[in-house]
Amino acid sequence: MFWMARISQTCGEKNYEIFIKKCKWFFRVRPIPLTRGEPWESLRNAGMSRRETRAEVERLLEQCGLSKEFADRYPHQVSGGQCQRAAIARALAIQPKLLICDEATSALDVTVQKEIIDLLNQLRLVQGKHLSILFICHDLSLVQQFCDRMLVMYQGEIVEQGKPDDVIQKPEHAYTRRLIDSVLEFE
Repeated sequence: MFWMARISQTCGEKNYEIFIKKCKWFFRVRPIPLTRGEPWESLRNAGMSRRETRAEVERLLEQCGLSKEFADRYPHQVSGGQCQRAAIARALAIQPKLLICDEATSALDVTVQKEIIDLLNQLRLVQGKHLSILFICHDLSLVQQFCDRMLVMYQGEIVEQGKPDDVIQKPEHAYTRRLIDSVLEFE
């Protein structure tokens, strides 16, 4: 790193080592349990007692397929799918009208992807018209399986939109055709 090299050049190698040893605590990141911070704090700010907040956190975790024991776990103690479920539970705590899922399944294996999609489908059924989901994804098969409508963006512009089956089977824009062809060639 540039700033470390600069410190070592200005204060000498021995002082640099002392500096790094004394400042190591500053560079460590202390993990935070899944249930601390925003938006859990928003429940407390909305007037819920600690006990009520804890009960709501446990309810949301269970709604998202996690047992209440997950409330005290740290991110490094859970799998990728469990972390996604906890993130969804945290997002639901503030009762949003729009849930934005930006690449929510991209780092997950196929079975866990299906579980997350099933969870999102279940939330859509339970929440009904009270919750819309913006699903940002590059996996066309997931988009086709999950989404009611599909938007294709190229260089920040919407170039095509419609029902996923229609857009995938009859693409009109050149970029959409290239995108679909690249997936078909890969398979």
